[in-house]
Amino acid sequence: MADILVIGRNDAESLGLGWEEILNVIEDVFRERAAGHVENPPKPGIHPRDDAFIHAMPAYLARSGLAGCKWIAGYPQNTRRGLPYIQGLLILTDPETGSTLAVIDGAWLTEVRTAAVSGVVARRFAPAPRRLGVIGCGVQARRHLTMFLDIAPSIETVQAFDHKPRAASDFAQLAADHGTQGQVARSAAEAVANADLVVTAGAIHTDPVQELDGSEVAENSVILPIDFDAAWQTKAITGSSLFCVDDIEQYEYYQREGYFRGYPSPTMELAAALSATDRVPAQGKRIFLNLGLAMEDVALGGLVYRLCMEKGAGHRVPLT
Repeated sequence: MADILVIGRNDAESLGLGWEEILNVIEDVFRERAAGHVENPPKPGIHPRDDAFIHAMPAYLARSGLAGCKWIAGYPQNTRRGLPYIQGLLILTDPETGSTLAVIDGAWLTEVRTAAVSGVVARRFAPAPRRLGVIGCGVQARRHLTMFLDIAPSIETVQAFDHKPRAASDFAQLAADHGTQGQVARSAAEAVANADLVVTAGAIHTDPVQELDGSEVAENSVILPIDFDAAWQTKAITGSSLFCVDDIEQYEYYQREGYFRGYPSPTMELAAALSATDRVPAQGKRIFLNLGLAMEDVALGGLVYRLCMEKGAGHRVPLT
């Protein structure tokens, strides 16, 4: 077996990728999926600890000529140990020979591609948001913030809430550092009050709190839950003009696992929404539930691998 390229967080960051380029890659893979060129089975998982998961996420992108599998762990209790919530690796594979091409930091990929999916949605369906509401001010929320402030200069106010007050104040300061007004909310409801773009980015729990019923946000808003059903009551979903998920099969799998209890069937998948934007209502509360798909990791990982090869980034490791 030949040497493989190991690409760490610093290697990926050194490439200087801009959000527009990243969003274009992610939107392209959803269009590839809509055209039937993606194999992306629901991710199986194991649960070694309460409220923790380790998922295997394979995908094959036939048109792009990319294949890979991400092995990713989420441990909410890690924050008390000074460890990251999300950790893992993406193995990028040559689909022609099955040879391993690269191993890439899965936590970095997860941060960036998750924010990028939200960015793709906002770019298409919330083109000029003014008030951004954020619940949960951790790593993923910060990625979302820097991405949104880059692609949506119309944002005037950022409202943030976290059960850890310091996290919310740091988040508001990050918004201010980027020239946008940052406000610390006293509650989840206050954070999303009258917001026309909303991100809920708390930890995923088997016993969700579900503080929000949808009445808090602006009438014509785009809502982006990246924390499964942790924040939103069933009433918020049934009262929306659109309930879109990235993968219905995966959504139904998680319903069988006990998540999304009482939630309705989705209106459509995101690949269909992006391929036929006229099917997406322009008004009302539109909810885009991002469960996370391996194809996003493989698409972004493929871009990172190609650029590392071109620029000589990363580290070669012999396997023989």
